[in-house]
Amino acid sequence: MIVLLNKSGQLGNRLRSLSAFVALGIENKEKMVCPVVEPEILDYFVLKSDKYDLKMYYSSNWLFVSECFEKAKKVIGKKEKQLHKKKTKRMKVFTDWLSFAEPYLLYKHYDEIRNIFAFKQEVISKCQDLMDNFEIGDRVTVAVHYRRGDYKVWRNGQYYFSENEFIMQMNSIKNQLGDVLFLIASNEKVTKEIFVNNGLAVKLICGTAIEDLCCMSMCDYIMGPPSTFSAWAGYIGNKKLLWMKEHNKSYTIEDFRNVPDSFKGTYEFWNLE
Repeated sequence: MIVLLNKSGQLGNRLRSLSAFVALGIENKEKMVCPVVEPEILDYFVLKSDKYDLKMYYSSNWLFVSECFEKAKKVIGKKEKQLHKKKTKRMKVFTDWLSFAEPYLLYKHYDEIRNIFAFKQEVISKCQDLMDNFEIGDRVTVAVHYRRGDYKVWRNGQYYFSENEFIMQMNSIKNQLGDVLFLIASNEKVTKEIFVNNGLAVKLICGTAIEDLCCMSMCDYIMGPPSTFSAWAGYIGNKKLLWMKEHNKSYTIEDFRNVPDSFKGTYEFWNLE
């Protein structure tokens, strides 16, 4: 049995941690237990499997749960010989959020991971209604993760892109794809007219974080600065993603990469480097 006792980071980081944990359990045919899953994840994602022994739940006192599992781990460690004689597998408890991850397993077990971490039907239905209201028609859709606020200080602003830089990159993609509708997802106020006045067809998703994530996963392409949020949308949606890392580069459609395929070995969308 493997146990995960950590819920660090925001939504994208938590999904990255949980999916890596589940992939490890599937690979090693181990029972998976995580008692510290946030309610929002339990409410909006399936997190169930008919094929694998998976248990995820929310504990309001997760520090107490962590302490209990740590004590259990010490007891099991002392009685390791006895347990091996009984052919009982030793319990492995992970109290960090990522050291156990083997990213290539997210490619190897992609179909299973995608089913387990699928959005619940009510989320899909609501987001499909949002997409229908955008009157997309035959246009190519490009989700833009317009993340700026906290990136102004994170890593000394390495991945903070100005409004004009976003517009420049969006126009570069538009010039290559033709009839494009950009769907902007952001947790800050966005002035749609600024983009429209620069020749871009734009819609604002304006949903919750979960709805933004789901709508982004429904688009044809995804772009934005390095973030586990956009990486997860590309992973669960099996879509191509462009991480904007350089300020003086005009990105092209060839710079987009399929997210699940990236886990074959490059792990391009795993580390925020």
